[in-house]
Amino acid sequence: MNKSVFQRILLAMLFVWMPLAFFNRAADGVLLTKELIGLVVCVYFGALVSMGGRWVFRLALVQLLFLFTLWMVGDSLFISLVKMEALKSSIHLFLIVGSFLAVLFACSRNIPYEKLLHFSLFAGFIMAIYGLVQSLGLQGINWNNRFENRAFATLGSPDYLGGYLVGLLPLVFILTLCSKNLKSWLLFRGITMALFAGLMVTKVRGSYLALAGAMLFILASFLFPWGRDLARRNYRYILLVFGILLIGGGAYIALHGGLAIFSRSQTSVQQRMETYQVTWEMVKDHPWLGIGLGQLGIQYPLYQHRLFKPVDYAQHPFTYSEHVHNEFLQFWVEGGLPGLLLFLGLLAFFAWALYRFWTNPGSKAEDKELLVRVAGGMVAL
Repeated sequence: MNKSVFQRILLAMLFVWMPLAFFNRAADGVLLTKELIGLVVCVYFGALVSMGGRWVFRLALVQLLFLFTLWMVGDSLFISLVKMEALKSSIHLFLIVGSFLAVLFACSRNIPYEKLLHFSLFAGFIMAIYGLVQSLGLQGINWNNRFENRAFATLGSPDYLGGYLVGLLPLVFILTLCSKNLKSWLLFRGITMALFAGLMVTKVRGSYLALAGAMLFILASFLFPWGRDLARRNYRYILLVFGILLIGGGAYIALHGGLAIFSRSQTSVQQRMETYQVTWEMVKDHPWLGIGLGQLGIQYPLYQHRLFKPVDYAQHPFTYSEHVHNEFLQFWVEGGLPGLLLFLGLLAFFAWALYRFWTNPGSKAEDKELLVRVAGGMVAL
């Protein structure tokens, strides 16, 4: 087996196997066998980058990503109460960085970026089908009040599956528009329907809002030169998709009591808001250095007790969590203000890079369309 084939197999493992390897009861921030698979792949590509792709480290976005990761890990190991939890949670950040470097290096060796997107869609398709199987009760899960028959596939929580699928839907939507023959058009249409159905059975309202935001972003992109021609070629299909989303969204809101489903009177919304309140108490105590990766669940009971006394728990949903469910607040409480600012800097730098590419007359039209797909998923996330 030559080196090129071996690299492609490892890439397939990284992008297809990783989401499927999550045990269905996997806890947050715990190092299990699933992480080891991705870690082995990332270490291999890290070695290749070090030997023949050091140019990768000269890219400003990579340098900023490393700075963010090193701050989060170093700060956490310095200030965390439980060092082992900080170390376990650090593995996830290294996997993200490793995946990013693997993509950069692989694409520089003539492995098409679009092929990697297809790997991800294949994994998402299987996850969506698995979620549908769960929602139909065919897996034999003993459902509890926490999940209420909501699918989570292998990701341990409906929120994670919803976020995973909603990031892929804008991608497959644009891939459908860019299809050059009927066979690929039908294939991407089928994947779109599977991902959308999988998203619906997660019953994560936040992901529905994320999908709406991403589709509005794509709709806006059709007004610019890099999306106008794509829209002109597919205007009937675009009208059909947005019509279905409008009718379906309206029906969902009407069936669930109107816009009140997003109000603070909802128990789930109260839980999120009270989680934010408890986390904010931690931020006020540790604004500059934070509490460290993996420490939220350890310190949460103490700070919840500060806001809600045990005698008041009947009036407040029990909101214990190991995640804030808000990335900006999460990085602030874990990595302090420098962690938050570095994270915001990454997002801003990425957005600026996209803008420069789209407005560059030398960029190819098909490459601009490709980035609309990726940016749509990023907007959703």
